[in-house]
Amino acid sequence: MRKRSKSSRLGFRRRKRWPWLVWAGLALMGLYLAALLAFTLFQDRLIYFPPTERSAPGEPYISEVEVSTSDHETLLAWYSPAAAGCPTVLFLDGNAGTPGIQSGRWRRLHEHGVGFLGLTWRGYAGSTGRPGEAGFHRDAEAGYDWLREENIDADDIVVHGFSIGSGPATRLAAEHDTGAL
Repeated sequence: MRKRSKSSRLGFRRRKRWPWLVWAGLALMGLYLAALLAFTLFQDRLIYFPPTERSAPGEPYISEVEVSTSDHETLLAWYSPAAAGCPTVLFLDGNAGTPGIQSGRWRRLHEHGVGFLGLTWRGYAGSTGRPGEAGFHRDAEAGYDWLREENIDADDIVVHGFSIGSGPATRLAAEHDTGAL
């Protein structure tokens, strides 16, 4: 007769019942970590959709200007000066937006004597750099500074942010004197 070990007599038998479950769990964890790494590395490509096609202003009252940022990027912008006594809108566009798709807005502002500076974000058509949140805040600052250098009074600057531009617009208005947000 075969002698039993002490542990088996007590009912504590060590058996690997489901080793595949451990391997499946490790495989799922590996897939999760790979997905997390991919999202971290490519998050800007998943968030920002910069258009590459640059358009020129189609109206004589709009001029194309370049705005320099504090980190030495160059932004393409469309500018139209305000009539006497009217405000100037600093327009911070949304994701995938450029001044070229806002022609109706520019026409309506011009008809009412309101001036505007429509920025093209860094990395978007005509501007240098790569899109990113911190850069967009610098871009908004640069647009504001450019208007102030054009001798536009802070009370006459209306900051308008659309979609992705709403965060930088809100921060800019909180940190600087402006006529409105």
